[in-house]
Amino acid sequence: MGPIGKRAARLARWGAVWLGTLALACGPLPEDEPDAEGLPLEAQADGMESRAPEAQLSGISGPFDVSKPVLEAQRTGFTGPSVAFDGEVYLVVWEDSRTGRVFGARVKPDGRILDPAGIPLNLTTGLSGGQPRVAYDGTQFVVVWVSSDGILGAHVEGDGDVRRHLTLGFSDEIGGPPGIACTKKLCLVAYTVSGDDENVVVAARVDSRGKVLERQSLSPGFNNAFDPAVAWDGKQFLVVWSDERGGDGGDIFGNRVRKDGTVLDGRGVPLITAPAGQVNPDVTWTGERFLVVWEDSRGGEPDIFGARVRRDLSVEEPTGFPIAAHPGAQSAPRLAHDDCESLVVWSDTRKEDFLIRGARVSDDGEVLDPSGFSLPSSGDFPKVSAPAVASNGNHYFVTFSDEAAGADPFSTVSHILGTRVKHDTTVQDSPPLLFTRSATAQTLAASAYGDGQYLVVWRETRAGEKERLLATRVRTDGRVLGPPFQLPTGLNPGTVSVAFNGSTFLVVWDEDVSPDTFDRDIRGARVSSAGVLLDASSLPIAALDDIQSNPAVAASGAGFLVVWEDGRTSGEFGNVTDIFGTRVSATGGVLDPGGFLIAGTLVTEETPSVIQAGDHSFVSWVHFDFTKFDTETSIRGARVSESGTVLDSPGLLIGPGPALSEAPALSFDGTNVLVAWAEGSFEAGWRISAARVSASGALLDATPITVSAGEAFRMRPTATFDGSDHWLVWEENGSFIPENEPVDVHGARIRPDGSVRDPGGRPIARHDEPEYNPIVVSNGAGRAAVFYTEFVTKEDVMNTRVQGRKLTGSSLSATREEEPREEASH
Repeated sequence: MGPIGKRAARLARWGAVWLGTLALACGPLPEDEPDAEGLPLEAQADGMESRAPEAQLSGISGPFDVSKPVLEAQRTGFTGPSVAFDGEVYLVVWEDSRTGRVFGARVKPDGRILDPAGIPLNLTTGLSGGQPRVAYDGTQFVVVWVSSDGILGAHVEGDGDVRRHLTLGFSDEIGGPPGIACTKKLCLVAYTVSGDDENVVVAARVDSRGKVLERQSLSPGFNNAFDPAVAWDGKQFLVVWSDERGGDGGDIFGNRVRKDGTVLDGRGVPLITAPAGQVNPDVTWTGERFLVVWEDSRGGEPDIFGARVRRDLSVEEPTGFPIAAHPGAQSAPRLAHDDCESLVVWSDTRKEDFLIRGARVSDDGEVLDPSGFSLPSSGDFPKVSAPAVASNGNHYFVTFSDEAAGADPFSTVSHILGTRVKHDTTVQDSPPLLFTRSATAQTLAASAYGDGQYLVVWRETRAGEKERLLATRVRTDGRVLGPPFQLPTGLNPGTVSVAFNGSTFLVVWDEDVSPDTFDRDIRGARVSSAGVLLDASSLPIAALDDIQSNPAVAASGAGFLVVWEDGRTSGEFGNVTDIFGTRVSATGGVLDPGGFLIAGTLVTEETPSVIQAGDHSFVSWVHFDFTKFDTETSIRGARVSESGTVLDSPGLLIGPGPALSEAPALSFDGTNVLVAWAEGSFEAGWRISAARVSASGALLDATPITVSAGEAFRMRPTATFDGSDHWLVWEENGSFIPENEPVDVHGARIRPDGSVRDPGGRPIARHDEPEYNPIVVSNGAGRAAVFYTEFVTKEDVMNTRVQGRKLTGSSLSATREEEPREEASH
């Protein structure tokens, strides 16, 4: 089965459920009025398929941290949160830049945030998510969101547990955000389906187990209808949206849907047809009427208008009445009803920067706060927008996003904030409550063994700072030695590699020369075995014209050999990059300024790797051939002497291709070099292959060794020798599209004679959360470790972090061991 088939099958087993687009759930549910027809609900099994738990055999330790996480404010949210109340707690949901993209947090009516780091709502589906909306169906919170694959959702219990995931619509033509309103055990969701020349509002009824009862179009084809919102009045749903069938920028249309699914108003009827545009509506039930609010441009810049609508869709104010018509723009209105009034909130620019303002509207249509009142902002959160609101019967809860002071003006991420508002407009939380907290995100970059310890290097971006490289030392028993320290990187550090020469580590990386050019240089820094940074300013290893990138480093003699992709001959006869190298002394001196050519042809050589192999180094790379109708790749290699002489030119053919290949991984057992790589096709999956090369440069495996093969996609291999066997470790997932399957870390051992000790490989790290970017390292005397990146769901983390596991080699499965202690925090 191909990746598309796998995805369809997965969606099918979650229960085919079609849903759709924008609305806010506001306050307690209206009680259902008697319905003579009743509503039989179809049953569906409660749970969704989950992955088997991680195996519990010996040989691989449980995960441990390489630095201690600290929960802190993070700008990870996107504009447009949503909120609902279940009788005991509010659930705030939002789109987030972290893995899974959809997060939530519960808030007690007294303002206590029960989930300080948030709850990941879409972490294990393997599908993208965004623009979530939430409602309460009398039993559970129902959260729905858009995806590049359609409309998805989740049922969330009041205790924060994600009970089940829902696939509500599988189509790349569905737009969002989705809209939702619920009565007891039944929700109606409205969304937009886009064609070449049309946007149609569709609604679906969904029962309390996530089963779609039917879906129906509410607006005509060959028309643009968008921004639907939904409310329930105790007997029927009202869906409102902005509709362009009358021209002039859009009018507000509506359609009623009964509890049994009967659509009462054909393809929708006009509610508000004032001059200019009426867009972005929201709606709530007040007990006697619906109150509809929207953005209205009849005065030029948008203002907030409203109208009361009876159950029969007669409109009491046919042209609407102004709720907020002030200088600047008033936009994105949302509302909730409580007692005899509704609170309308919106984004407001009357003082240039965006602020959140609100006004109460009585059930008889009187605007009680004609000038509006401001919700909190501060020096930390000076610019707030995109509100949502819900009520618990005693007060309102308003949530919104911000742009932090001093933030990158091109950044789209925000804090997600919230505050309680009393019926008399008193704001109870100033400064507002903050929902986007987590540990700082980390991504593993490199690791090497030396002098009884591993040096682990990772990328990290703290709030308001540029990406940087940090490093720490880890003992072979997993104990962290000392606090992390920062390496002297410049702009946008990229590929990282590290090696140990017997006394000193050398870390190398590529970075931008300046913000105004595409040129990149290779730079580095030395670290002593005691963890002391020896170079306060980075070493210019290859600071040349054009692009030098993707460096790798290995010990060579008393110093190091650094290799990289070099673009100095780019454009010549279709050539893009060649492989160059330079020797670096133990004191940091560059012995071959400008570098020397290792592999250069009329085609392209890229992604080199290098390892010390006795009295020489071995370099391997991917060779691209663009001279035929298709791109063909192969794995090549060459030995380089300690004096910098290339011993194999034009290079040894190791993996013949023509399958698509990734960068090779290298391991040396004291006699031969093992070269491993990932290769395959989009249709059949990627496999891990390997071949041995002798000290004299002879290829010992003319037919590559198959380590692991099949439909799964195996990528980014890494290798080491533990004194007995070569360890190969790689990423593995069930689909070529990484987000469509959880990514795990797998591995296998290969004996020095080339036989595979663990045919097909076994899981090393296999949680529901994705694990990726593995690097395996060893002391060469029976101890090895694998470091990788994982989204960690602990309450004090809730972000991607670098994790480690000890490997003993006795078998390939994870065990739960006590986590090693750390000597310092970060």
